[in-house]
Amino acid sequence: MTVKKYFPYLVMSCLFLSCENNLKEVQELNTKSTGVEVARHIETYYYGGNGKLKAKLTAPLLYRYMKSAPYMEINDGLRVDFYNDSLQLESVLTARKGYYNEGENDMWVKDSVVVINREGNRLDCEDLHWDPKNQEFFTKHFAKMTSATGITIGKDGLKANQDFSRIGFFNSHANFEIDSTLGAP
Repeated sequence: MTVKKYFPYLVMSCLFLSCENNLKEVQELNTKSTGVEVARHIETYYYGGNGKLKAKLTAPLLYRYMKSAPYMEINDGLRVDFYNDSLQLESVLTARKGYYNEGENDMWVKDSVVVINREGNRLDCEDLHWDPKNQEFFTKHFAKMTSATGITIGKDGLKANQDFSRIGFFNSHANFEIDSTLGAP
């Protein structure tokens, strides 16, 4: 008889304890967690506003973080082939790490960055941004360009189009070889 008398209180106590535990679980579910997509052996293409291929990215491993501002991260090396409107290869970029901010449409690479254009000119720097809209590279850090005629250094970076036909160095100096046979009889 005493069990029946206290049974409603026992049930209420269990429900109260159960609700307290469920409330904690609900609060944990409410906290935002970052989803991560992982892709292996990726090959992805970037097309410009005119629908033409502008770049091809290859990498062994890519992480895509699903945040309010989604972004991609590559930590095991990457290669980007850049193309002109005639689908000719203009330049090849390699780096150890890369980031792509989807909302800003901004690509940034770092760590042993090398860009070689079809004429064989080579750019070496530690970080580099690519502006896909204007098809330009830029950095605010040390950059070195090696060509058949010499070496140009931008102590405070550079800005260039992706085939290096237009390039501006900031706080620069250059060393050029001069052919002494020019003008000789």
